[in-house]
Amino acid sequence: MKKIKGLVVSVLLAFVIIYASLIPNRTIASEIPESFITTKDFKLENGKVEWIDNNNKSQKTLLPPLEDILPWDSYDKGLPKNTKDRAVTGTGDVVEYVGINVIKKTNGKGMTWGQLWNMNNNAYEFVLYDNQRKEKYLASKKWVHLLASLNPNSEVPMSSEGFITQIRYHKDSGKAEGTKIQFDGYWKLVENAVSNNNGNEITKTFSSEYGVDLETANEFSYTLGLSAGVEAGFTDIVTATYEINHEFSYAYSWGQTITESNSWEDSFTFGNDSGLPFIGGVYQLIGNYKVIPGNKMQTKVNNLKEKGWNASLAPEFKYSDNLYRQIQIDRDPNLWTDAHNINLTNIGYKNIEMTGSANRFPDENGDLGVINLAATSSNGYINKTMNVNPLYNEYIFSVWLRADEPHQATLRLRSQGNNGADGKNDFVKTVNVTNEWQEFSIIGSFDTDADWLRATLYPAGFSSGETGSVQIFSPEVFEIE
Repeated sequence: MKKIKGLVVSVLLAFVIIYASLIPNRTIASEIPESFITTKDFKLENGKVEWIDNNNKSQKTLLPPLEDILPWDSYDKGLPKNTKDRAVTGTGDVVEYVGINVIKKTNGKGMTWGQLWNMNNNAYEFVLYDNQRKEKYLASKKWVHLLASLNPNSEVPMSSEGFITQIRYHKDSGKAEGTKIQFDGYWKLVENAVSNNNGNEITKTFSSEYGVDLETANEFSYTLGLSAGVEAGFTDIVTATYEINHEFSYAYSWGQTITESNSWEDSFTFGNDSGLPFIGGVYQLIGNYKVIPGNKMQTKVNNLKEKGWNASLAPEFKYSDNLYRQIQIDRDPNLWTDAHNINLTNIGYKNIEMTGSANRFPDENGDLGVINLAATSSNGYINKTMNVNPLYNEYIFSVWLRADEPHQATLRLRSQGNNGADGKNDFVKTVNVTNEWQEFSIIGSFDTDADWLRATLYPAGFSSGETGSVQIFSPEVFEIE
């Protein structure tokens, strides 16, 4: 079969197994479709690019392979800015506590020590603000109770931004029941993609930032319900990230490794030696973390709001990982475009009923799907017209077929102006379709000028006078070099 120049990327083993189960007669050597998607993974260490060996996948196992969720024709349509719509989601318990941030009322009023204690005496600790030091600090339940007993009508100190307190409920308390941390992992495109219509090499410099500084590490710890912020005594980024990672690894199977913030800049080269149009780019792993409140916690927040305070759970936190993926998508040289998405709007047809659908990659259930074609009367067909001049070239048209009831079907390959089905720029081949998947093909050599080449499938045979149905998968038309 046609040899195609350029990089051909092996498809994941899981995909091979799924694919083989759908099309059992394919041999291992031929059952992996030629992907034309190339990926290389790297991580940033102290701002320097370190390529990841294929045998050391590290945290990329958090997310599905990027190539499985990008549009197959991205080379033409462009790379998506992110893959949020296909994010991987995980949920887990809060690490230590659930925190409610309380901000001043819309009229500017704060909260008294008596109000703080009376409404929240089942909390286990509080974060308060020190007006003299201009910083937050951690206060025990006993300390707040003491201040409320001594000065019930005095105002709780408030920051210039209106922060009054963070009320913390232990994860094992009744108030925290049902409250979870949700993780959504996805890919984000770094800068703009690069593309070229003839495969020529392009080198582009990319740059981005990753990791956390001390301030964002504190924000992250609040979202997770982890005492690792300044108020807990962690005043340097090394200690803060260590504490987060130490607890994180125990709490969440999908936990990312948190690194100190840094930036990087490096050059990446894209291109192919086959002259195929391509698009390429660099993606970064992103983890979005948010608190999903249980009923009791949501009720607590609502009660505070009803009394006029601006109350909320810790905000969502987006973590920019130090793991990246370089990707390049070359144009699929299959002349039967949209072969993975055949429908009656992108093919020619006559006397055909079509049901089902097929995908280039497995869906979330591992299913590739198939299309059912029924010829409802004599000479029912589907075809694909390709705008190429086949003069002095040889082409192969192949397709996978099976049928519930064995019968004959016909493959045809012809050029414009030729309709004799006589082997002179119009080639016809009738095949026996059984209830097992088989790949059938027809080859044609062309010696006349034409504006187009057309591949046709007759599910019940050409000029047979019969009706019948077949299942079809992966039609392909290639120029043979």
